Amino acid sequence: MKMAKNKRYELSQVSRMGYGVGELGTSIISFTVGSFLTMYLVDNQLATAAFIGTMMLVSRVLDGISDLIMGSLIDHTYTKFGKARPWILVGAIPTALSLVMMFNVPQTWSQSARNIFITIGYILSTVIFGTAASVSRQVLVTKATRSSVTRASMMNWRAFFATAAQLLVSGFTASVVATLGGGAKGYSLMSIFYALLAGAAMMCTFFTVKELDIPEKPAADSKEAHKASTLNATNLKYLFGNKYVIPLIFGFILNWLGLGVNSNAAAYYARDVLGSISLMRLITWSRIIPGLIVMFTGIIPIFVMKFGKQKTLMTGSVLAIAGCLIIWFNPVNLPAIFAGNILKGASLGFLNGTLLSTAADVAEYVDYKNNISIAGMTNSVASFGQKLGQGFASSFVAWGLAIGGYDSSRLAAGIAQSDSAIQAIEVCFNLIPLVCFALIFVIGIFMDVDKKMKALRAERGDL
Repeated sequence: MKMAKNKRYELSQVSRMGYGVGELGTSIISFTVGSFLTMYLVDNQLATAAFIGTMMLVSRVLDGISDLIMGSLIDHTYTKFGKARPWILVGAIPTALSLVMMFNVPQTWSQSARNIFITIGYILSTVIFGTAASVSRQVLVTKATRSSVTRASMMNWRAFFATAAQLLVSGFTASVVATLGGGAKGYSLMSIFYALLAGAAMMCTFFTVKELDIPEKPAADSKEAHKASTLNATNLKYLFGNKYVIPLIFGFILNWLGLGVNSNAAAYYARDVLGSISLMRLITWSRIIPGLIVMFTGIIPIFVMKFGKQKTLMTGSVLAIAGCLIIWFNPVNLPAIFAGNILKGASLGFLNGTLLSTAADVAEYVDYKNNISIAGMTNSVASFGQKLGQGFASSFVAWGLAIGGYDSSRLAAGIAQSDSAIQAIEVCFNLIPLVCFALIFVIGIFMDVDKKMKALRAERGDL
């Protein structure tokens, strides 16, 4: 094995930032799809909300399975670039192109043909190429450094750029669509612009972050080396038998369900509850900007060093819960909404970055404790949880609209939505996130993996 010397624990600030920039690309795509795909399809009568919700959920379940497969493929990849980096190249451009596909649905086709077209675009974006891009970037954290604090810094940059992407998408997409002609044409041109930006951002990670060790391909007759990194019953037992893996999965599901439902419902909340789509920018930015400040100032790595990741995660949950409660009891009071969003925004840095760096710690813990090499598979469960949470989020909003009786024809006629539709939007925007963050607090009680990993290394004299 070729070993890099004297760079095991630190990465340059350029590398850490470059790692985060990749998330800008994938998040632009995921937030655009999450926040505007349903609106684009329903408002232009290209698909029903019920179909969209079901399609998204089924696709995300398949996506979870593909994450495990992708993790195993990474574990068995041997190139001069390493294990994870090549898959970033595989995923970047096709994922960006799939965004264009989803926002350019042929209007003259039959409903069945449109449904198939939408489904193919969504599967390409999530199950196939999106999986290659996201899982490889998560695995890269484990491969690029062994320092838990450096990983926390990398994930802080990742969370920062994810939040920046949401700021961009939520704040400017509606205006961009209107400026480019509005309606289906506006969405089409918007998707091309975002695809170019997202593709370039994802490629940035490949060029700025290198893997610590470049392992040579094992000999063909090295059965033990092969078994140690293969997706088989034994390794799956090691993976899911670890006490941290299942809570980690649920932590990711709940975090991205809470964030996703809130984000995906924001446009509807602004337009149909508060009375103006332009308020989406204000209510979203009041959440995002505090999150950016927390992450950009480097508070989170300092907090992690002083209190550990477990307390950092729980602190983020408390902030998010408090923010949700303020808005739930003041649903149309703008100052209260802004105050609640500031608390929720501050929680983003504590929750997102900590969960992501914890996943890297869990991957190392599983390998180290069992003397195996399945970091790709272990990191893939984080991606699986995130994507399943995002899938549930998109589905919940779409189903909520359908159950509440949301009627796009009312929008065209300038008629307000029904009380049941308004209530469904309010539940999606605030109540579901509240429950999610409360459950994350409970999970945080058990997530002391960074402490356990340090103790295990000390026990074996590997410090």
